[in-house]
Amino acid sequence: MTEAEEDLHCWVPTSAPRPARCAGGLSGHSVAVKDMIALAGHRSSYGLAAWRATHPPSETTAPVLERLLDAGAAIAGVGKLDELAYSLEGNTGEGIAPLNPRYPDRFAGGSSSGPASAVAGRAVDIGLGTDTAGSIRVPSAGCGLFGLRPTHGVLDTTGVLPLAPSFDTVGLMCIDPALLAQSFAIACGDGTDRPRREISRIRFPRDCVSLACEEAARAIRSTVETLSEVLGCAVDTSFAFADFVSDESASMFANLVDREIWQTHGAWVREHRDAFHPLIAGRLRHAEKVSDMPADQQRAEERTREVYRERMNSIVEDGSVIVLPVMPHLPPSRHADDAELAAYRLTTFRLTAPAGLSGCPQLVVPTSGRAFGVGILAGHNAESALLDAAVRYADSGGTQSLRPRRPATHGRRFVT
Repeated sequence: MTEAEEDLHCWVPTSAPRPARCAGGLSGHSVAVKDMIALAGHRSSYGLAAWRATHPPSETTAPVLERLLDAGAAIAGVGKLDELAYSLEGNTGEGIAPLNPRYPDRFAGGSSSGPASAVAGRAVDIGLGTDTAGSIRVPSAGCGLFGLRPTHGVLDTTGVLPLAPSFDTVGLMCIDPALLAQSFAIACGDGTDRPRREISRIRFPRDCVSLACEEAARAIRSTVETLSEVLGCAVDTSFAFADFVSDESASMFANLVDREIWQTHGAWVREHRDAFHPLIAGRLRHAEKVSDMPADQQRAEERTREVYRERMNSIVEDGSVIVLPVMPHLPPSRHADDAELAAYRLTTFRLTAPAGLSGCPQLVVPTSGRAFGVGILAGHNAESALLDAAVRYADSGGTQSLRPRRPATHGRRFVT
């Protein structure tokens, strides 16, 4: 580990770098693996020393990671994450919170904070993480990266510790969108072409921009203009999206996610309540509470989710994409108090809810200058169109200040 990598604080104490084991399309590239994705012989922490102490090492490697390794990638290390992957801030994992290389005085964003820090700090080329409620999209936006939350179920979650299974996805982060596209294609691993979809229209709901600070709103408008130019698409600004990012939708999303979290981990949490950061402990108490809601209320929320999903699909099924903020402003200060963190989380949760509730893919592209991160949400299985748009957007100069300064060759030190 180099001194620069130590300064990132991105690796877990038991980080397990592995050399490339073969040549392939990802030869010369390295991966940071979120410490909830199985790596044979490694004992995952799930963000908690107590989890590591009470669970055995993995006997196998997660298939999605195997595919990257089979393509010639090396593992540079295992990255930190927030406890139980249950945070959007990047502030509750083991030890010192990972550095945000783009904004060192701010958190990296969670829960995939370690891989995001490693990619943004150029210690690796590819960050492999997960996204349940924003855990790829938020750190990507906060650290100035391209990040993809794919269509729910597209990437294999076998060997990935569950949080809320009907929302969990595996996702990827890169500085270079072309490498992101290549890595995603390899991670799919089915040997077939993904469905080809063209982006026909850009929907830009101005009512959602009010959730972002003015500087972020200007950056988003500029990004929309650039996307319209490079894609040759009209922009529909008449589209209203407030119902999809309302407090009611966010509350339903939180209840559904929290209920699944408690169903998945409640028994272990009851035995290890003292192991958690106070912020996470509070969320787990809420998860326990909503799991005890009357059955008819739970069924009503599930029905509302289905209606939400159907409405969203009807909007994007014609090839439209929706451009939204990912966060209201830059990530929180590393000195933010609990009230500031709560306000940030609440607004961010509203903005990340649409992809989670609908199962649709969402791609984060960084803006030039101060990187706020813009989310482009599309219909199911439209990843190829999103990734093509990201490459064209970057090539147009939309993220000129964020493009790699040199070829990503540092992973070669692991090649045997």
